[in-house]
Amino acid sequence: MLTIRAMADMGLWVLDRIDVLDGRNERCQRCDTKIKNVWVMEKQSQPVEVWRIGSECGPQLEELSRELWDDKAAPFTRSLRHLVTLERIVKWEREYPKITPSGYRRGWAIEQQRAMEQVLSRQQRMVMGSQVSRALEAWKAALARAR
Repeated sequence: MLTIRAMADMGLWVLDRIDVLDGRNERCQRCDTKIKNVWVMEKQSQPVEVWRIGSECGPQLEELSRELWDDKAAPFTRSLRHLVTLERIVKWEREYPKITPSGYRRGWAIEQQRAMEQVLSRQQRMVMGSQVSRALEAWKAALARAR
């Protein structure tokens, strides 16, 4: 399981983290749909409630509008895409041990996955996204040359 730390304030709710599971082996606490990306939301009430939901149920939570959800969740949705790309690169590192793109350091993708477990600023997420995109293109080019 991989995790993206968030700590995003959404009014009555706080997005604590997103747990990315290996398969769809958990169910949304709100709608009971099988989910792979678990958005862990904390309701700031007494006692504090923790809900494990899918992204589609975020705007359905009490006192959480679609606009607020879309605004606050967007950066983390992009981070999910980066995490999927990093997982792809990690797989290529394992499957093609003799291929390494120019300027790429093996193990870099795993380091980036671990970095996402910390709370990153907007700027840090943007820089990481750019680096992930460049690494993906470098890997695609290296694999194409090797074929």
